[in-house]
Amino acid sequence: MAITTDPADGFVQLAALLRVCDSAVAFTGAGVSTEAGIPDFRSPDSAWKRNRPVAFADFMADASHRAKSWRRKFAMDDIYSGAQPARGHLALARLVHSQKVDAVITQNIDGLHQAAGLDEDRVIELHGNGTYARCLSCASATTLRRSALHSSGRALRRNVPAGASSRAQRSRSDRRCRRSPCDRRESCR
Repeated sequence: MAITTDPADGFVQLAALLRVCDSAVAFTGAGVSTEAGIPDFRSPDSAWKRNRPVAFADFMADASHRAKSWRRKFAMDDIYSGAQPARGHLALARLVHSQKVDAVITQNIDGLHQAAGLDEDRVIELHGNGTYARCLSCASATTLRRSALHSSGRALRRNVPAGASSRAQRSRSDRRCRRSPCDRRESCR
């Protein structure tokens, strides 16, 4: 089957493939969310280029890198706050609900596939999810919204079910995790 650039032909080809396959997954990137107002990563004026990610090793090693990472995270949130699922998110949710597609694998961190109605266990987020953070000590999740910030700019701790995700790499610290029942002498960063 030849690849087409005509959307109408593409829909016909996709429908034909879904009719004959036993199992399918969808893979999405920035393009599915641009219609929702979230800029893609590679555009010349991309906010992602002005707000470069901090490497995890740097985040873990240096408090100034952690502060930079949090400033970047909330600056990026301002760019796509209020974004709602676009047609692509909704179409994929319908395909998953109709059992034509088993899951969605995404490079996006915006949570719009879940907002479109997909269960978390049907979305594989390759780069994580920008709507919550997980304690590196106890794996407890905290929602990350501007409205959930203390006046100091630090995120207030709001519990979100930890789900089935694995624990992140741990780091030693003199501070104690603030989540109960976590009693490790490690830090919720």
